[in-house]
Amino acid sequence: MRAQRRVGGGGRGLGRGPAAGTFLAAVFLISLAPFSYGQTDPPRRAWGLMAGALFPMGEFNHKVGTDAVGASVFFAWRLGRSPVFFGAEAAGHIYLRSLFGADSDSYNTIIQGLSFLRLQPRAGSGVPYLEVLAGLHFLRTSTLYYDDYWGEYYSETEFQGIAMAAGVGAGLCMRLGRDAKPTTRFGKPTYLDFKVRYMIGGRADYMKELADGSFLKEHSKTNFLTAQLGLSWFF
Repeated sequence: MRAQRRVGGGGRGLGRGPAAGTFLAAVFLISLAPFSYGQTDPPRRAWGLMAGALFPMGEFNHKVGTDAVGASVFFAWRLGRSPVFFGAEAAGHIYLRSLFGADSDSYNTIIQGLSFLRLQPRAGSGVPYLEVLAGLHFLRTSTLYYDDYWGEYYSETEFQGIAMAAGVGAGLCMRLGRDAKPTTRFGKPTYLDFKVRYMIGGRADYMKELADGSFLKEHSKTNFLTAQLGLSWFF
């Protein structure tokens, strides 16, 4: 068997400039919420598919040294006649260096299982909302091996850790199209959904690959900022 490396050593990430710019963009979008129009009573349920980036913050960024990309799916239910939704979300992110490195097959991922409460007073052409979230982060380092005898690849987990997390977020959905006519064959309008979250994660153990291909066990808080763009549906 043999394993071919694709990940370089540590180093600094893409910087916090993109994260700060994304956060300011979110604040600007949410500030437009009072000018939304065509609003109706809140819907009963919501679900969506999102993709975006994860930016480690503080101590986590200093040790990891790279940002991540990923995707998520969520489903939420309105609590009675209140403007509050309760939801669940699953998300997965992989570090950028793992995707684009040329000489390693080791990769690092963060899997999230979250529950959240969303304050969403209205539904219409513009749908602003605020969120509070809590859940778990699963951090894992894996290596992809190639079996010369069988001619197949298989993955082996080098290390995994877990941490509790909580955070806050804000978002804005904009209905696609000029009117409330359905934009899907399921009879529901489609919304372009943009959200930003800041998550405070507990301390966790995880692995970082060094320049020589060896692994170093790290321990730190796991705070990060996420920015996501996707599609949502209300019904």
